[in-house]
Amino acid sequence: GTMYEFGKGTIQDYTQAVLWYKKAAEQGQAEAQTSLGWFYENGKGTDKDYTQAISWYKKAAEQGDTKAKLNLAIIYKNGKVSAEDYSQAFYWYKKVADQGDADAQLNLGLMYEYGKGTEEDYTQAVRWYRKAAEQGDTIAQLNLAVMYKYGTGVNEDFSQAVLWYKKAAEQGDTKAQLNLAVMYASGEGVPENFVLAYKWANLAAARGSEKAIELKSGVKKLMTREQIAEAQQLSLEWENQSGK
Repeated sequence: GTMYEFGKGTIQDYTQAVLWYKKAAEQGQAEAQTSLGWFYENGKGTDKDYTQAISWYKKAAEQGDTKAKLNLAIIYKNGKVSAEDYSQAFYWYKKVADQGDADAQLNLGLMYEYGKGTEEDYTQAVRWYRKAAEQGDTIAQLNLAVMYKYGTGVNEDFSQAVLWYKKAAEQGDTKAQLNLAVMYASGEGVPENFVLAYKWANLAAARGSEKAIELKSGVKKLMTREQIAEAQQLSLEWENQSGK
């Protein structure tokens, strides 16, 4: 099945891949069940059939297959079968999140924050955002920073907000770069520093953020030529080092 799916040693043939995956899936092979579910979900090598996709994903999930659990969560969250079923999405995201998957942890945090499939619980949202953020998930880092800045589900802590904004900003997240620039410009959670404020606003502005363009312009009026040159140099160095 795998050889046919990826065209290894033979011509790529999804129909044949489905045939052989199904033979293995029917014998209880979890990876084959997940693969078969994917083919049904996406209509590759067979007719698109979400009912069949869910059926095979569940068989694999019951054997502990992480990918099958995550795929189930996504199907239910996006309402591919009928209407969205956030309760089922939450159920499967939780199982995968407990196994340490950062994407599932992020989505679980979102579901707790917005009360999707579970009771709204900001404390739990912070908990799961942190788990994903510590694994380097940029969106989780940004969301965690926002929670700290506004004291949502956690005590207001500008220093922590800066810390997480910076982690996301260093990965190239435009919103985080803008918010970090704001923190430096206002001296919230960090000593006021117009050079660093300009640097991060400049980077976010280069990515099309209109608010960053406004902030950059405002901060520039408070800076000397030497400071502006330094900030521009720092921006250039970041661009060269990050490659983003």
